[in-house]
Amino acid sequence: MNKKFLLSLFAFAIPTLLSAQITICTNDMPVAGHTYNMSQAATTGTIDFSTTGANHTWDFSSLTATTVTPDTFISNTQLPLVYIISFFTSNLAEHANGTSMNLGLTFAMTDVYNVYKNSSSSFKQTGFAGTLQGVQIPVIYNPSDEIYQFPLNYNNNFTSTSAYNFQLPTIASFFQYRTRTVTVDGWGTLILPGGSSYQVLRVKSDIIDNDSIYIDLAGFGFPIPRVTHEYKWIAVNKGLPMLQINTNDLAGNETVSSVRYQDFPNTSVTDLQSSENAFQIFPNPTSDYAFVLPSEKFQHEKLLITDVEGKLLNEIPVSNSSTTTIDLTAFSEGIYFVQFLNEGKIESVQKLVVNR
Repeated sequence: MNKKFLLSLFAFAIPTLLSAQITICTNDMPVAGHTYNMSQAATTGTIDFSTTGANHTWDFSSLTATTVTPDTFISNTQLPLVYIISFFTSNLAEHANGTSMNLGLTFAMTDVYNVYKNSSSSFKQTGFAGTLQGVQIPVIYNPSDEIYQFPLNYNNNFTSTSAYNFQLPTIASFFQYRTRTVTVDGWGTLILPGGSSYQVLRVKSDIIDNDSIYIDLAGFGFPIPRVTHEYKWIAVNKGLPMLQINTNDLAGNETVSSVRYQDFPNTSVTDLQSSENAFQIFPNPTSDYAFVLPSEKFQHEKLLITDVEGKLLNEIPVSNSSTTTIDLTAFSEGIYFVQFLNEGKIESVQKLVVNR
């Protein structure tokens, strides 16, 4: 075999190597102690969630972020005490700040935790918990909702079933039976706002929910059937999907209900720093301490400090009447991000540099 042929073969192989199919496993799932900043994008306009395949390029660089919400993951042992016993076999929980769960009619669960079990063979949701009508309620799936089976590769597919039921004593009972059909229907390159690109697997979940509610006082119940779809673009070691598009299905016609993408810190920080909600942190860069000036205009609840990978390092209550001190004496030199939260949503993000 001559050198010229070898060089030609190598040149032909380079593009394939750069965009090779990836495999997703348990280590690529969310990690306790991390906060993942998810940008909620506008659902208007043309959003192509159906085109997919092998070695495909999905260009979503034109998405426009409307809000950024932090999804914080904790160990199941960090759940409120009333939930720990119910989920003792789980190992991960998500506290999606500022969200509630609609259970039908006027019933909504607040302060919601989604609880998971991440193992070498699968990633399952084992249940959820939250406050309903002033009562803290853990809800256990039996069987669990299996979201992924590992290892996850192109053309993999499986079907799982899950169910739950629980009661709000003397008021109502809630039931759900779910069938989830999962197909890994694509792999390739995902491009997000800001031009950042990722090698991903595209995972589609077709979900059929048969919900029902029984009202005790009225003495009757009724079903709430739903068909939805989840389209996820998953990258190695990124925790949550880099992009997730959810749709509602009515007689085979899909409409986009939500678009969320993970692209922190590049796009999110740029967008939010230009907001009029931005606070002043000084000195910046700093060595041991930084200070945040009070603001009467914005009633921030707290600030979060994360590293460049999104790992949550500290939470500090923020006062609107006095200067807030950020103690950085235990922090190594480097770049950090300070997120200001109000009602569970990020209102501004600022970069903070520690130099010594």
